[in-house]
Amino acid sequence: MKKVTYYDLNTGAITGTLIGSDYEIEQNLPKGNGYIDDNYDYNFYYVSDGKVAEKKEMVVRVQGMKITQLPNPTYVTVERSEYTVTDGEFEFSSNLPGPYRVTLKSPKYLDKEVELQ
Repeated sequence: MKKVTYYDLNTGAITGTLIGSDYEIEQNLPKGNGYIDDNYDYNFYYVSDGKVAEKKEMVVRVQGMKITQLPNPTYVTVERSEYTVTDGEFEFSSNLPGPYRVTLKSPKYLDKEVELQ
C-alpha cells in the first residue's frame, strides 16, 4: 500500500489523498489530475512543477466594498454565494448595511477572511 496526493494539473490545487495499491491509485485518479507520493493537507500545500510547495499568505487590499490584488484564480465567498475572480478585483454591493465577512481561497495561498464595509 502506498500514500498519494492527487492534484489539479492546471492549478496545482490538492484535490484528495488515497492509500492503496498502484492499481487503486490509477483507477481513482480524477480526470485532469496527477499525483505525488505521500499525503499532504490541501489547507497548507499545493503542487508546482510536480513538487509540493507550502502555501503563502495572501496579501490583498481592501477598500470599502472592494478587494484588489487578488491572485488568479481566487474563489470569493460572501453571503453564501461563491464567485470566481480571475482579474484581481472583486467588488460587492448590497442594499443592506454591512459589514460583510468574505472568505478568499486560491490554490497557492492560505485561505483568508476579510471584512467589507
